[in-house]
Amino acid sequence: MVPPRAGTVCFPRFKPDTLGTSELSAWSAKEAGVNAGASAVFDYGERQPCASASGRENFPDGLLRLSAFLT
Repeated sequence: MVPPRAGTVCFPRFKPDTLGTSELSAWSAKEAGVNAGASAVFDYGERQPCASASGRENFPDGLLRLSAFLT
């Protein structure tokens, strides 16, 4: 098997405007065990968290856990 050389990344807009993605990333990692990547790391500001499915087998589970955490 050849490992992937690239992956899918997106930066959806995050609301509310009172919470930046750096705070969201730390909070979701602590409370839900899921890292919602901070867009500031990519010089993309604080409004769009990074979501990546870069070949992760557990991506669907992580997405469900993040969704449950945010609701």
